[in-house]
Amino acid sequence: MAGLIKWLISGEGTERWRLPALFQPNGNLHKAYRLATALMQSPKTTGRRRFTSVFTAMLFAVKPLGTLALLVLFALWLVGPYSLRWLIPPSTWNGSLWAVALPLLAVALLAAWWAYKVTAARFGKITLFFLIPLILGLTGIPLYDVDAVGWFVAGAIQVLVWLVLTFAVAGAFAVIYTVASWPLLARYKSHRFGLVPGSAKYKPSFLDRVCGIPSARVSPLVSWLADRIDDLAGIDHTRALTFGDLWRGPDKPRESDPAYCPPPGERVINLALMTTDLSASRPHELPFPADERWQFCAECLRDLIPDRVITQMSTSTVDGVTCPEHENVSLHWLPQPCDVPVILAAR
Repeated sequence: MAGLIKWLISGEGTERWRLPALFQPNGNLHKAYRLATALMQSPKTTGRRRFTSVFTAMLFAVKPLGTLALLVLFALWLVGPYSLRWLIPPSTWNGSLWAVALPLLAVALLAAWWAYKVTAARFGKITLFFLIPLILGLTGIPLYDVDAVGWFVAGAIQVLVWLVLTFAVAGAFAVIYTVASWPLLARYKSHRFGLVPGSAKYKPSFLDRVCGIPSARVSPLVSWLADRIDDLAGIDHTRALTFGDLWRGPDKPRESDPAYCPPPGERVINLALMTTDLSASRPHELPFPADERWQFCAECLRDLIPDRVITQMSTSTVDGVTCPEHENVSLHWLPQPCDVPVILAAR
């Protein structure tokens, strides 16, 4: 056990990230997992900047056409205020009334201050990035012969254009991401209600690594955990450790005996785990009591636990009953408590 802990926290370079590498996402949800990983980046821990990782993850979270649309919108937002001087030269506002210029500037500054405070409360220093288009736009005013009142009006219009573009582009981004993510949300059942299935292998791409997902040099989490549990128990990987093995202890032969279920006080190691049935809103103790017969679908467990464990459990078929999600797949009886693999309960 001490060796396992040392292995997890040791290593250099790419080998340093052994624990995160165990968490390998569903291939259909890798873009969402990429974004979740990007949000956890920090120069102090991973050496990557969170802003760069999140920006990359969001930019490539949609299909190529969506990425192109995002780039066009970003470019429009970035150069829009500066390009305004070509449509309406700042000198156009020379000779404007002070009674118009001052209230217009006050409204623009108050709106900008409110937007900045609201954004800064959520994004912190990153908010300064949003000021870049406004600063670029204001630098274009001195290129023209503008009087004092023209400066006030042109500056106020730059601020208002920047605010309108910022909120419009943010709204467009929200629409694009909603359209892109809706099919995934609608198929939540097929994705097993989560980003990381447990035993499905995933090889990170270049973009994944840029966003902070480490190279997968280890097995997926549940497969790795199943192998390590069996290694610690002295069992080869042809079968998985069962609750019956723990109950008997190391001095008795490890064999399948469905009727074996000693009282808790007579078990050498009495392991019990708790889980929650969200559909029924009730807790369950694992392994289930012997008088409760449960059924399972092998395909529904695929990628959640190793295939060798599914094969070990699939010894008794339920006659004439198929899975509602897989019409051609027969259900199996869950093994008796003695023969339930520990890794199934741990998962």
